[in-house]
Amino acid sequence: MKKAPNIFSTEAFRFFALTAVLAILLRIIMNDPEGVLFGFLKSFGW
Repeated sequence: MKKAPNIFSTEAFRFFALTAVLAILLRIIMNDPEGVLFGFLKSFGW
């Protein structure tokens, strides 16, 4: 298993990335719940 770059192992970066992802997902879901849900499942080949 390769070691992740240092920036990815910092708490601040993980917190920022998690917050950004959640904010983007929430915004998309609020705008188009069904489109997001089906797009998400299709991305996994379901």
